[in-house]
Formats: sequence, C-alpha cells, structure tokens
Amino acid sequence: MTGGIVGALIDAGTSEEHANVYSEAIRRGGTLVSARVPDQEENRIQALLDQHQPIDPVSRGAEYRKSGWKTFDPKAPAYTLSQAEIERTRRGSEPGDSASGERIPIVKEKLEVGKQETEERVHVRVEPVEQPVEKKVSLRDERVVVERRPAGAQTATDKDLAPREFDVVERHEKPVATKRADVTEEVVVRRDVKEHAETVRDTVKETKVEVDKPGTPRRPV
Repeated sequence: MTGGIVGALIDAGTSEEHANVYSEAIRRGGTLVSARVPDQEENRIQALLDQHQPIDPVSRGAEYRKSGWKTFDPKAPAYTLSQAEIERTRRGSEPGDSASGERIPIVKEKLEVGKQETEERVHVRVEPVEQPVEKKVSLRDERVVVERRPAGAQTATDKDLAPREFDVVERHEKPVATKRADVTEEVVVRRDVKEHAETVRDTVKETKVEVDKPGTPRRPV
C-alpha cells in the first residue's frame, strides 16, 4: 500500500476523486483488478468483472464520507484481516455469499504477554572525607643554664684570666606529622540478578452471536 496507486490510477484515466475512493477501498481490504485487453474483448471482459460485484466509486465514496473520511491517506495503516472481514461483512460483499446471506465473523482476542526491559540507574560517588584526629608524642627540649657557685680553694691560672668566647648548642624536638594510607576494608558494587514470576491480568473480547426467534427461547450460536 503506497500513495503511488492514486497517481497510477489517474495516469490510467481514472478521475482523481474515483482514484482516491479505489485506493481507500484497497486499504480497507478490497482488491483492485486492472486488465489490458483488445478493443474487441472489452465488452466481454467488462461483463465478467460485473459478475463479481464491483464497487460503485460514487456510492462508496459517499459511504466513506459519512464516517468522516475525506481522501486517501497513503500513511494510514492497512486494515488487518479481522478489520477487512468486518468491513466486507457489514457491506454484504463477501464473494460467495447469497444476496440474502449475512456472514458474521467470530473474532476472539488472545492475550499475549511479552517483556520490556526498563533501566534504573544507581549512582555511586567515591570521595575522600576529612575528619580531625590527634596523637600525643613526647618531645625533648634542651636549655642553656648559667649557674654561679662557689669554686672552693682553687688557684687561678693565666688561662683563666684570658678572654675567650664559645657557643653552647641547645637542641629541641618538634612534632613532624606524616600520613600513610592503609586499606582497612573495601566496598564491592555489583549487580544481583534475580528472576520472579508475575501474573498479567487483562480482558479479551470474543464475538458472541445469539439468535432471537419469535416463540422460541434465545439460543447462542
């Protein structure tokens, strides 16, 4: 089903209005028969086609327009088999039916359950966190102490009277902090896969046909 069929019908001599009706009928499950025949066979072939209930594009177009249809849409999806069957039955144009017959398709829906994968993201952030700590350490301090005390009975020498200078070194300890990183434990991020069964409940439709006949109880078919 493509929109090109309208152009093909117009090129073959069909009016644009009728070409749109024919194309819509095909979308709804109809069949288009086109034949190239010699002029002398035209009447015979036309008679053969007329035996199979060809549509009247004028009345069919008017019927379509009652339901809001305006023109053929090449993007519209084609009818399914069930929709096409209902369309033909409603019109009573199913081949092989008698003029007074009415075919009612028995349609039964089936519940089909599939699976669709969804995604849910869990964001993991890893970052260092600082916290205050303290640790005591023993430090040593040296101090130069100048002390004067009695020398007792000692005789001074020339060296003792000579001028001189010297340095006394004081040593002090101060805390020096270094850091060492140890792995104490670890966090493992993984996916745990489990399967579970879930029951899907819905409703399905089924065609029910009952026959009412005067004087007899209603009976299902």
